[in-house]
Amino acid sequence: MKAKSIARQGDQQQQEVTLLSKTEDNWLDARVRGETSFSGELLDDAYQGATSDGVLQTKADFIQSIGTWARDLTHGEHAGRSIRIHGDVALSSGIVNLSSVRRRHSFRYLRIFLRRRDGWRLIASQSTRQ
Repeated sequence: MKAKSIARQGDQQQQEVTLLSKTEDNWLDARVRGETSFSGELLDDAYQGATSDGVLQTKADFIQSIGTWARDLTHGEHAGRSIRIHGDVALSSGIVNLSSVRRRHSFRYLRIFLRRRDGWRLIASQSTRQ
């Protein structure tokens, strides 16, 4: 009985990892298009972030910045992603590669998600230049 219960928990955890991975991909796609509504839903109201330039951001700061940096973007993708779930907390780390007509930019990230009643919310993130 215990083995089946553990297997079910493993399956459920893999489903959550898949969901978070898809969520991050959809979120990146929305940001590349300059759309802010997805970020408004995903970021917790108490979100704290730090950009690859060391700038601290609130949820409002992050959403406002999308329009500025997304103007020239043509493509974004995640690489080397790892998502680990610990109860109601998930840690996601990896690399984001962004492309525009003029340049390519990559940064390493660490994101902390918290599971709320209505789903996963991003509560903190930090990026560093590659």
